[in-house]
Amino acid sequence: MKNRYIFPLMLGLLVATGCKKFLEEPALGYYSNEDLFANDATARTAINAAYIPLTFSDAAANPLWVLGDVATDDVIIGGNAGEQADYTSIDQYNILPGNGAVQSLWARYYDGIGAL
Repeated sequence: MKNRYIFPLMLGLLVATGCKKFLEEPALGYYSNEDLFANDATARTAINAAYIPLTFSDAAANPLWVLGDVATDDVIIGGNAGEQADYTSIDQYNILPGNGAVQSLWARYYDGIGAL
């Protein structure tokens, strides 16, 4: 019989305490458009965020060499036929809109633009 009253009591206490304070907390790391450039620290953070996509930590994450070197005679694409189709098409100046190497480079640049 006691269990019959304990569950509704616990449920009532949980609903009564709720999470009103939790829901009213501002999002951490979020700046409104008015506050973003209000002081030097937030302005510097916003500008630095735009440059993060332009940094490359390793050669595999750097598609810039593909457009810069593969498109010239500096690099010769090796491997089996069809193995690096995106790079081969750049080497042959047959770049289509669906080329993954070109898309990844521009996506990275637009991520930087979108950070502002």
